[in-house]
Amino acid sequence: MREKLRVAIVGCGGVFKEHFNAYKRIDNTTVVAVCDINEEVAKRTARKIGVSYYTDVSEMFEAESLDIVSICTPPQTHADIASKAILNGINTVVEKPMTATLEEAYAILNSLKRNPVKFMVIHNWLFSPTYLKARSLIKNGKIGNIIGVDIDLIESRNDPWLRDKHHWVHSLPAGRFSEILPHPIYLLQDLLGKLIVDYVSVQKLDTYPWVPFDDLRIILHSQENIPAEIHITFNSPSRMTFVNVYGSKGILKLTLINQILVFLKGLDKSKTWRGLENINWSFQIFSSTVAGAIRNLFHATKSQHQVCLELFVDSILNDTDPPVTAKDGLETIKVLKQIEDHIRTYANR
Repeated sequence: MREKLRVAIVGCGGVFKEHFNAYKRIDNTTVVAVCDINEEVAKRTARKIGVSYYTDVSEMFEAESLDIVSICTPPQTHADIASKAILNGINTVVEKPMTATLEEAYAILNSLKRNPVKFMVIHNWLFSPTYLKARSLIKNGKIGNIIGVDIDLIESRNDPWLRDKHHWVHSLPAGRFSEILPHPIYLLQDLLGKLIVDYVSVQKLDTYPWVPFDDLRIILHSQENIPAEIHITFNSPSRMTFVNVYGSKGILKLTLINQILVFLKGLDKSKTWRGLENINWSFQIFSSTVAGAIRNLFHATKSQHQVCLELFVDSILNDTDPPVTAKDGLETIKVLKQIEDHIRTYANR
């Protein structure tokens, strides 16, 4: 195997920077080519980072000797590009959602049966420092058995993708929701396993005329009948993501944007105990905030994309499973399709 794995990135849009910066920090990878259907964008990006550029992935796969391709294009294009990469023997990474349809997800799995290269979906929230710490507390039994989970994605009404009526997200089955929903879905799957969708409600509150719905509420349960809820709104002046994990011995409260984690033990009825718990809560928020600020100021924390891609490179070098496999991506798409079908039914009432 080469001293450095040769990488190409397809799609030079917003998430390109996350992938390029991650590969730049991984010792045994080097980006050698980029591809974008917009030649001016491809050429400008390639010139900036000093690599070759292409506007056609088939041409790039034929011309370049590649070990890894990162696909950072809209999900409607993932299946076609990924299948071409896989059948060319190139280890493949795709951004979430893995595909725009369930049929396309199965097409990728079929390609992997024909040529079993390494394949990973970027489910990056699984690798945030706060979530990893919470996962460790859960694994070690600190909160007991999980009895419920709820996730709130409070998004800005000024979201640049939402306010651009020509953005590709609006062509997805549930618009902007289809793009963002994989995050809470795969977190719930990691915590609870297989999910069943019970109820979906959408509303139009206060955003743009081309957006049919801007508020979404979902009730789900696991195979073990553990309840879960997802709420996403695009009506806030700012962004925040909350994850609450309820256990038989305590509660974990996470904020994934500013990386705060609070562990609350079971409450006692005494006023003294409640007062001490308030102090404990305040101290945890303060210490998490300070630790996060220090990490950000001194760039002491790897990006979630870097963690994902480092693990992917390790899976290639050591011939192990990637951290998020094609089957994992498929399971997330299955739940996403259930929700999209509910939204479509709700919209047609």
